[in-house]
Amino acid sequence: MLQAFPTKNGTGISIFGDFRELNLLYDTIHHFGSILDENKYPEKAQHLLLMNFAYEVRKSFSGQRFTKKIKFKDLLPKINGLSHAEISLACIDAIKETVLNEKQQMTNDLILKAINDRNAAYHK
Repeated sequence: MLQAFPTKNGTGISIFGDFRELNLLYDTIHHFGSILDENKYPEKAQHLLLMNFAYEVRKSFSGQRFTKKIKFKDLLPKINGLSHAEISLACIDAIKETVLNEKQQMTNDLILKAINDRNAAYHK
């Protein structure tokens, strides 16, 4: 499911989805952009806007909009003893933190915090 949130100052939008959803969004935007005649004055700006948007969506689903890599090897010792459900919930908690705090990127520290919270709650 695609999710969209306005940016902090309301001047942009953050879109989240899996590869297939973002790929379909790209195809749809590109289709509408290609219908417009880029040689006609009023349609040229709309065409460029849609094509730029499609470009950004394509870059995101190809993984070129992430700036930091998650080091999963560093996370493995911390998840020892957690069930699959607890690990999934920790990941969802980390994603929620990232979405709600627009300035924050997904990092190992954020995931470790969520895992430690789960460990504290279930393994007192």
